[in-house]
Amino acid sequence: MSGEKKRLSLKAIWDRRMIRPLIYKLFTRGVLMLTAVLLYRHFVVSTATGGDLCLVAAAIFALASVIAFLRLDGARIPQVKLPRFKKKEIRTGGDIADHIDDDIVLFDDLDSDEQSLTVLVTDLALMLVFLIASLF
Repeated sequence: MSGEKKRLSLKAIWDRRMIRPLIYKLFTRGVLMLTAVLLYRHFVVSTATGGDLCLVAAAIFALASVIAFLRLDGARIPQVKLPRFKKKEIRTGGDIADHIDDDIVLFDDLDSDEQSLTVLVTDLALMLVFLIASLF
């Protein structure tokens, strides 16, 4: 048993604090892919239908989910991390006293298994969205 690798189940990795990074990933990746599809259709090939391009986007998300699954399974595939700008602290008006003690969890605050699971769920969900969109 010393040579066997301990496998974690997806339920053991999932935590409620991963919801915010999941929503952020879903929104940003979905909007970026939709923008890429529309720009490709407008500037490169105007004869391509939106359904064909959405099917290509679904295939890209399917490949990305396979890579995320392999990374979750223990393969050493590096993630592409884009440079980020420092965010300025913005003070807004209003009363947020109910949420003052809540910790805001960012994607970078998650460990590597949680990041891989978040990316896997995001890619699977967006694959389904673009696959359904390709039918119309």
